[in-house]
Amino acid sequence: MGAVSVTIARGHRGGPWLFLAAFGFTHGVVEWLDLIAFTIFDHEIFTSARVALLAISYALLLEFARLEGQRLGAKVPGPWIYVPVAMIVVAAWLSEGTGMAIVFARYTLAIPGAALAALAFAWNANKVTGGQKVCGYAAAAGFLTYAVVAGLVVPVAPVWPASVVNEDWFADMTGVPVQLIRGAVAYSIALSIWGLWGERLIEDLSTGRYTTHFQRQIVGTLAALTIVLLSGWALTEYLGSVYKKNTEAETSGELDLIASRFNGDAASVIGMVQVVAGAPDVQKAVVGISGNEKRILNLAVEATGAKLGYIINPAGRILATSGREQAALTSARNFPSSRCFYAAMKGQVAQGIIFDNDTGSASYYASSPIFGEWGQIVSVAVLEKPLSDFIDDLRRYDRPFYLVDPNGVVVLTNRPEMRYRTMWPVRDAVRAQLQNEFPDLQDKPLLSRSLSEGRWASIDGERAYVKRRFIYASDWSLVIIRPVQEVFASRMLGIVITLFMMIATLIYALGRGWSIQDSIQMMKRLELQKLASELKLSAITDPLTGLNNRRRFNEVLSLEMMRSQRYGTPLSLVLYDIDHFKNINDSHGHLVGDKVLIQLSDLIADRIRGTDILARWGGEEFAILLPGADESMAQNLAESLRDLISDVTFDDVGKLTCSFGIAQYRGEANMEDFMGRADAALYRAKFNGRNRIEIHNSSTKRRLKANTAA
Repeated sequence: MGAVSVTIARGHRGGPWLFLAAFGFTHGVVEWLDLIAFTIFDHEIFTSARVALLAISYALLLEFARLEGQRLGAKVPGPWIYVPVAMIVVAAWLSEGTGMAIVFARYTLAIPGAALAALAFAWNANKVTGGQKVCGYAAAAGFLTYAVVAGLVVPVAPVWPASVVNEDWFADMTGVPVQLIRGAVAYSIALSIWGLWGERLIEDLSTGRYTTHFQRQIVGTLAALTIVLLSGWALTEYLGSVYKKNTEAETSGELDLIASRFNGDAASVIGMVQVVAGAPDVQKAVVGISGNEKRILNLAVEATGAKLGYIINPAGRILATSGREQAALTSARNFPSSRCFYAAMKGQVAQGIIFDNDTGSASYYASSPIFGEWGQIVSVAVLEKPLSDFIDDLRRYDRPFYLVDPNGVVVLTNRPEMRYRTMWPVRDAVRAQLQNEFPDLQDKPLLSRSLSEGRWASIDGERAYVKRRFIYASDWSLVIIRPVQEVFASRMLGIVITLFMMIATLIYALGRGWSIQDSIQMMKRLELQKLASELKLSAITDPLTGLNNRRRFNEVLSLEMMRSQRYGTPLSLVLYDIDHFKNINDSHGHLVGDKVLIQLSDLIADRIRGTDILARWGGEEFAILLPGADESMAQNLAESLRDLISDVTFDDVGKLTCSFGIAQYRGEANMEDFMGRADAALYRAKFNGRNRIEIHNSSTKRRLKANTAA
């Protein structure tokens, strides 16, 4: 916009257009400074400079509109208007900080500046005809849109309407950042102004040669800049996606390392408690024969680094303890009510984590049943190991980590301010219990919903990658949060490349113009587009039958599975192939076999619904995807197709039959499982005599497994 406005200002000997050019250049600098602050570094002084420059850029836009209105004869205020506006912005700055200053700069300068500029362009467009009118109204519409997306949609602030209509609200509503829309609007305004100026030159010069030249130039430049912007956006997204994948892989590796550290300690405790429970002296001690149980417990505690060990009977009475008896009595006070105790009394080896809110410490428990002479459970062996060493190691870790209890409360972390905060929303039924257990509970969830594995989420207004891992078969979990400033830093490379490509394109367009070479390049571009379209079509089409190929079918299958799972609509899959097709190839040759495949494909394609997807899966095997159809509807279709095929006489080979396998989507996580069920049904149809239909359901699956085992 700045470059185009400078060109126009030269023709008008300055005037208002210089202020519009200054706005374009100044605001562009502000955007780059914001990007640097977001990705590289920021400082209070740097922030203040950016806010001041932002306000100046909008003041330049308002001055363009004021001078243009004055030129058109409208009654406009003098330059004194900037004094009260500046006082408002400075007052907001001093009272609430730079964030509020940005909000009021947009309200008091951007909205009136862009809206009045729109009015000036519309006023001028009303006086002209032809291309000037179209370009003038296009520029007016662009500035009016800019008044909304740049003036009304502001950062979140505790003042109306910024508390409601803001950048976060816009992103949630549209799915795209408002900055992208602002850039697109500014781009359209610049092209509209350029077109308006060119139309005026055409009218002044009145030469067909220049008209043709300008029309070629503006069309070619528009196409080139659009391609550059789209390519730059794609590159930027690609660089960001590469970093996101690396971030996910690195975070998983870090979490695996932490979990393995914990699992190693847990495995030794579980193994040792089983040894203690199975020791003959311990089993004798339960009936009062042995006196070595205390020594065995002490050895187990020493070997595992545990804090204590004890043997407790079903009534909750301690029969034996390691070294510190009082500590064991205190620790075992609540053990009979724990999950580990109940599991042990059922004959299971159990483990878990117990958190002491009074001391802020956590311990790992492992328990194993002790069996009597007749195989009955007579008591339980317990080892308790403090997690202090494990937690100390994690506190030296530079990434935020959280040890989360089964209800989602952060009990241990290397970020003290996050302790006792809920990781995700807590059910109302347990909220009162948690507030009693954790008096300092911060019931402000970090995440909007519970986390099973890993996902990208908004954490206190910032994007981050969150990864969760349950620890050693317990309902406690470790969570790591990795911020994503690096994602934007990697994307900055794509933005810089796009900038230089834009500059180079503009220099070429404004410097050399277009010649006959442009027409040749345009023809080549159209030929390339046609070739790309043909290549794209061939990439998803089977060359023999003209049906969808396996690649295209997989793409559609993945989308339909997600749609079925999201909306609860049925989805069925039919696999079929030609019976004894090898005999056709052997007896009549492959050319006849190909002819049969083509004839069969045309026959089936005419009989399915427009929403169904028919594809050649491979060789003589075909697949039909039936969105919105359950297995009963799929069976009806398969029956009609089987009868149809049986009644048709195929060229050179006569009659033939097909076998069908059907499966309805049951919420499988991947395509292979879904396809595998349909393929198993097809195999069963072939195994049971061919020219038949088999449906894969739960009972079918059991029979197939039984047949396989036999």
